[in-house]
Amino acid sequence: MSKSAQEVWERIHVDFAGPLHGTYYTVVVNAMSKWPEIVDSDNITAGTTVKLLKELFARYGNPKTLVSDNGTQFTSELFKQMCEDRGVTHVRIPPYHPQSNGQAEIRGHPGERNQEAETGGELNPSP
Repeated sequence: MSKSAQEVWERIHVDFAGPLHGTYYTVVVNAMSKWPEIVDSDNITAGTTVKLLKELFARYGNPKTLVSDNGTQFTSELFKQMCEDRGVTHVRIPPYHPQSNGQAEIRGHPGERNQEAETGGELNPSP
């Protein structure tokens, strides 16, 4: 992912955080502007992930490229079909190389460290 995005919403990076007090967070970062969209939910299943992304796509349009890890949400047939239907190229980062998805990678961000301090370390990024 060394090529810089030239347009807003051209490439987005997606990751998850949580649970924090029973809530998960889907983090979507616009590669060009670095603008984060953070959506809370009760779970991070493929169905919920697709629903949340469709809502964001309705607001901003379909991205050309979506970058994620290899979580089951992103390897599911439902997710693959959504990307295909919308003409979105899905790029999965190599396992054990989260810095490839650095735009949306949660671990180590100042906001997360603040939340960990406030909650006694309960914020855990999803595997």
